[in-house]
Amino acid sequence: MKKVIVLLAVAFAVSINAQANTTTPPQEENATVVATQDDGFVEVKFEELAEPVQAAIKAELKEGQTVKSVSQHKETKDLKVVVANADETEVTLTFDEAGKLKQ
Repeated sequence: MKKVIVLLAVAFAVSINAQANTTTPPQEENATVVATQDDGFVEVKFEELAEPVQAAIKAELKEGQTVKSVSQHKETKDLKVVVANADETEVTLTFDEAGKLKQ
């Protein structure tokens, strides 16, 4: 009887070991493709803008806001300014090339 129990225990252990050693072939990962649409804006440095334009943009900023990025339209020369708020939210403001805020 002991031999039967030992034999069953060994068979059980071998069975578990065989299952543990089986490997699952790697699954193909889902790739996310991000397509960007060319909206005509190219990123520029805030410091490269004319001083009056920089001053006009700064005048529109509220307390705790900072300029995060500036993009300029290739043709119209309008400026898209992304502003970071103190609470880490963002708002986008649009200016003409002279620095006048567009509604």
